[in-house]
Amino acid sequence: MTASVRGAQLRGDLATFRERMRRGAYPSALQGRAVAYAGDRVRSGAGPAEIGAELGVRKLTASRWIEKAGAAPPSPTASAVRGPALSLIPLVVQGQRVDVCSPRLRIELPDGTCIHASGLAISDVVEAIQALRRAR
Repeated sequence: MTASVRGAQLRGDLATFRERMRRGAYPSALQGRAVAYAGDRVRSGAGPAEIGAELGVRKLTASRWIEKAGAAPPSPTASAVRGPALSLIPLVVQGQRVDVCSPRLRIELPDGTCIHASGLAISDVVEAIQALRRAR
């Protein structure tokens, strides 16, 4: 059975279960099939978003199935590693080491927002608080 046929059947079974049960975990047999499918698809190069779209589930659900399958999703740098050799440029950082000073002003807002400031005028802090409140 090809992966696309297997995926279509699994998608249908997952959808049927969701129609009957709006919430709750998938049955272990159905979840086991999904985990096996996700593992196979990852090994063939698919990512969580693609697998989720194929099965009609969220990316997060597909990611969990991939994790249960013990298959690592393809690394974003995998193609760069397999591609032509990259030349590296040496980088030298010079200068005096500057220790970061501790903040001189700490403001905690009732919503949990915390502002640490050093070297700011009071008007700058007030303007920052007003901007945060306007953004909500």
